[in-house]
Amino acid sequence: MPVVLHELVCKLASRWDEAGVRARRLATALVGAVTAAVLVLLVLAASGWPHATNTVAAAERLTAEALSAESENPQLAAQLALAAYRLHPDDQTSGLLLQISEDEDFVLRRLNTGTGRLAAAAQDDRRQLIFTAGPDGGVRIWSLWSGALLGRLGRSSAVVALACGPDTPLLVGADSSGNVLLWHTGDFSRSPAPIHLATAAKDGAGVQTVALGFTPDGQSIYWVTGDGQVRVWDSRTRAMHSSSLTSTTTRNPLTPTTASNPYTAGLDKTASRILIGTEEEGIYSFDLGTLRSSRVLGSADLRGRVTALAADSTTGTLTATVGTEQGLAQWTLGTARREVFPYASVSRYVNALSYRSNATLAVATDRGTDLIGSDGTVLTTHSQGGYASQFATPNTADSQYLAVCSTGDTVNVVDIGGAGVPPASAEASTVLAYDTAGNLLLNDANSSNRTTDVYLVRPDPREPGRKASTSTRLRTLNPKTSWWTSGSAFYANEAALTQSFAAVAGQDPDGRAAVFVWDAKTGKPLRYLVFPGDGSGANPAPDAPPNIATSVVLDEQQHLMIARDTVGQVAAWSTHTWKQVFAIATGSTAGGDLALSPDGSTAALSIGTGRSQDLGPRNRLGLLDLHTHRLQTVPLDRWAYHLAYAPDGKHLAALSDDDTITFLDHRGHGTSTSPVIHLPGPALSIAYSPDGRYLAVGESLSRALVYRTDNGQLAYPAFRLPEGQAAFHVSFDPTGTLLTAAGGTLGKHPQAMSTYFWALSPQQWSDRVCSLAGQNLTHAAWNNFAGSTPYRRLCSHTG
Repeated sequence: MPVVLHELVCKLASRWDEAGVRARRLATALVGAVTAAVLVLLVLAASGWPHATNTVAAAERLTAEALSAESENPQLAAQLALAAYRLHPDDQTSGLLLQISEDEDFVLRRLNTGTGRLAAAAQDDRRQLIFTAGPDGGVRIWSLWSGALLGRLGRSSAVVALACGPDTPLLVGADSSGNVLLWHTGDFSRSPAPIHLATAAKDGAGVQTVALGFTPDGQSIYWVTGDGQVRVWDSRTRAMHSSSLTSTTTRNPLTPTTASNPYTAGLDKTASRILIGTEEEGIYSFDLGTLRSSRVLGSADLRGRVTALAADSTTGTLTATVGTEQGLAQWTLGTARREVFPYASVSRYVNALSYRSNATLAVATDRGTDLIGSDGTVLTTHSQGGYASQFATPNTADSQYLAVCSTGDTVNVVDIGGAGVPPASAEASTVLAYDTAGNLLLNDANSSNRTTDVYLVRPDPREPGRKASTSTRLRTLNPKTSWWTSGSAFYANEAALTQSFAAVAGQDPDGRAAVFVWDAKTGKPLRYLVFPGDGSGANPAPDAPPNIATSVVLDEQQHLMIARDTVGQVAAWSTHTWKQVFAIATGSTAGGDLALSPDGSTAALSIGTGRSQDLGPRNRLGLLDLHTHRLQTVPLDRWAYHLAYAPDGKHLAALSDDDTITFLDHRGHGTSTSPVIHLPGPALSIAYSPDGRYLAVGESLSRALVYRTDNGQLAYPAFRLPEGQAAFHVSFDPTGTLLTAAGGTLGKHPQAMSTYFWALSPQQWSDRVCSLAGQNLTHAAWNNFAGSTPYRRLCSHTG
């Protein structure tokens, strides 16, 4: 692979900028059939659709409505997408489920609290609990992981703030009457009445609560109110201490507007300091132990009114992250104060901020939640979960989950540490081959893309989750000790796998094109076959260009192993005797593919120079009859560097250097009824699904694409690889439910990185979107969006 892929990358490099523009255009457009759905919506709307009863038309309208709602109301979008899929499960509606799932890849689940609106929320990281309060005065307890309602706490006047104890099952709240309340939450079967700790009232009404929480050691509760008072209740002495936050110049009371959380990354349990924003004089640092304060940033330093605060001291220097109406600023405080604005490019109204233990900063805006790494890198590709008003007050900074208050009474659980990462993966590999039983052949590639062995794994399409392993290693296939010095590395370029043999085409440690063969059942090394003309002993001449075997196929019907190399040779060996059966020199000066027809009668190969100006007979499709060993060629008007046979053997897919895929008949001729797929950018590999309905394409632009073969349209949204990685190889498992890609980075020396798996399971996508929907559509909403189509329940486990 390294030699051939390098050659291909060089040939395609001049078109990458143009391809990038096309890819960006594709990314901003609706995908394939989804685009058609929007057009259908317009037609239906013009014809008075709301009274239509046709389920297909209803599904198309719901699809378009879901796409329209996704940016403003992702929960509704999830509900509408599920409704469309329930009415008409096809590629279009299942692809929509995938898109919504991928777009909210940091949202673990969404739950509706049933309070009408949320007034306050807190989370217990150690016990994985969420506490929510609404205007009815009740406090509900939820599982952070499953979203299940676990219990309720005693009613009081409307609770406006909540916080959990760090080491004990205690919950503190403040209500609208100015009371501080304390619950013991150790037993969910009871609904204990709260203990009243303090009351703050002014002119007969409760004073606004600005901040409420426990100190990190769990011994004290602090309470910041809008009249400038900071109160600290000591659980050991049961005494309430109070300090007034006053102006440094006039000594008049200040008006606090927001405060940071003391559970800041980098602080231990002895640290009890918070930042408090005021209307009059900027930001103060307040020590909860000594009840002393000092101003750290004046109003003149700030960019408007402070709306949110967070602090970080992992570097040993206090960093204040300040949310304002204009955006996000970060201040490094100390002897040399320094501001970065807009920090992480956040230039809109900031509602809330929260740091986690790995110094990840969560930012809440009207667009959703953004996650920012410790180096200022934005981890989320776009804002997650929709409108975010506040974060549930955490009791530690350790949990990878964060509860986010959204619109109405909705809570989004954002997975900071586990979501948004690449799909499930195996080790780096330069080869990728499935057998009919679903076993997968891979290799461990080192930094130079060489390997010392290959191995078989068994992927599990039922477990494609982001954190779970999806494969089990079955056996390792080591080279025979007589092949070369133990530990020597060889190139594994392409592979073929049957239940009998594993064959790898590549280059031996001496730089010769060769094929290596193992017994697939036992892992025993069988043959080491050097290409004709590459010699059997001495190294090639120093000035000779490197040769490498580029492709290999195993023909079980003819009992042949056929391979080709970069100097245009095609050779075949008997899998009975391992003697060479034939060798053909094609004259091709470009590496290319070798494809085997399903009936084993024909091997298709590309022949040519790979230069787009070389047209006509210089670029040809070769059809090698494996009965007669005769090669027939068909002229092509472009260089087809990858080929794939349809499972029925009636068609060939040809990937060409002008970023198109053409479908040819079994004789190599195009047909008027076959679509032409115009790709958004350079591609590196193609593969048919087992049923022939789909064609997977491995892109150089960090994506794997799946197209329908009947119309050439994208079947699903793109499957994303990590940024900067190309899909060297793509393949479907034999069931067609697992899409696999060998990924890596492109450059002067392309480097394999990982093997990635995506489950092609609409049912799994549906289950995932059910967790994002939070609840079923109401009957009224169903009638509004689906007309007179009979109501269908979307998810069994949602309300």
